Amino acid sequence: MKEKLNELRTRALQELSEVTDQQSLEQMKIKYLGKKSELVNILRGMGALSAEERPVMGQLANTVRADIEQAFENAKQVVATAAVQEKIASETIDVTLPGKAPSMGTLHPITKVQTEIENIFIGMGFEIADGPEIEYDYYNFTALNTPPSHPARDTQDTF
Repeated sequence: MKEKLNELRTRALQELSEVTDQQSLEQMKIKYLGKKSELVNILRGMGALSAEERPVMGQLANTVRADIEQAFENAKQVVATAAVQEKIASETIDVTLPGKAPSMGTLHPITKVQTEIENIFIGMGFEIADGPEIEYDYYNFTALNTPPSHPARDTQDTF
């Protein structure tokens, strides 16, 4: 039984020293310190020992359990610091990169409605034609063959 406990301790310490992530660390804890672990099975078998051997084996088993728990805590700290270091390395910020320019506003609601209406008419097959903002006398009257004496050409009726 002494050999089993010493072998269990060396195996557990070896495996816990090689653990690199939290999930495998939890699996090791269940394997060596859980309710169905080898250590618990050995402790259950102590009832078959003589009265002189029980205190010695019990002390050895408690020492093995304490060593495994200490190794587990050390491995837990190593895994936690490794995870923090990995997170720090992945979240580095390059301060020399240019910043993002803030947006300078949005479209006016009337402009949004006009664009939506234009898209509807374009979808129906119409074309959007843009023209000059200011109309000239030539385009309004002369090009349309409106005679110079026509009442629409009066100064009060023109643009």
